Amino acid sequence: MRRSAQGSRLVSRWSRWARVIGLACAISSAVPGVARASEDEARERYRVGVDFYGQARYAAALEAFEQAYALHPTAGLLFNLGQTQYQLGEYTKALRALRTYLATADRISPERRADVLEQLDDLKLRTGELAVFVGVSGALISVDGDLVAVSPRPEPILLELGSHRVTVSHSDYVTTARQIEVRAGEVSSLRVQLVPLREEPDHSFQTAAWIAAGGFGALAVASAVVTVVQHREYEQALQSPQGGDAAGAQQALDEQRSRVRGWALATDLLAAASLASCGVAIYARWQSAPSEASKALDGARAPSPTGASVGVAVAF
Repeated sequence: MRRSAQGSRLVSRWSRWARVIGLACAISSAVPGVARASEDEARERYRVGVDFYGQARYAAALEAFEQAYALHPTAGLLFNLGQTQYQLGEYTKALRALRTYLATADRISPERRADVLEQLDDLKLRTGELAVFVGVSGALISVDGDLVAVSPRPEPILLELGSHRVTVSHSDYVTTARQIEVRAGEVSSLRVQLVPLREEPDHSFQTAAWIAAGGFGALAVASAVVTVVQHREYEQALQSPQGGDAAGAQQALDEQRSRVRGWALATDLLAAASLASCGVAIYARWQSAPSEASKALDGARAPSPTGASVGVAVAF
């Protein structure tokens, strides 16, 4: 019953401010450094915003107030922004605007300060906070696709109530995502332990070794074919009858035998080189392959289907 009465007073308070928002601020024409044209445009946008607010056209009013604030930022306009954002259900923005209003306004009457403080209490029941702790610096923290902070983030992030998707990314780590629930008036906690990216091994040396093995193997086959042909010709020469010049014929046989031996030696050397290249390629592959323990660890760290890392812990 007590809470219901308090809620009724808050609704009444917001309604009363909705009726008097046009009195929230006045744009001074004597502010140094502000161009006259900008002052006039800001004043016009402010008046348009007040008219739209009075017609309950809150989206148009917010646009007009934001334009006025961009042209001439004043604390009074922050009050208007806060009231309009509340009407649109943008409670986190309304909370920030009214907090900044209290912190920056030069003169606030005791009655208005009390009213704004009561409004802030109401907004706290419509929002929650999330404290994000990341194990590395420079990680990008996004909520529902919008970048909101960079680690380390000392203060909690103000969020609307309900479910939000928090993503933490870093160029040197696996991107981690988590679905969290924000409750009214509570500070939720999200701790993220990012998993380092494993560098891909350089396979260029291994590829070169396989290419060399193939090349040497092809040359060894070609050399073996030539050796066989040369050996057959030598065998045929041995079986052929010798002519008149025995010494010349013997010399020709010796030269042919030397060629056969030379091609046979070349074949052996090329085959050995091909086998050696294969061995180097296999060794390089073995060196670059992760160990079973490393594979198991990588599997344990692999992101889940929801994109969240096992290393993430959430405490509410």
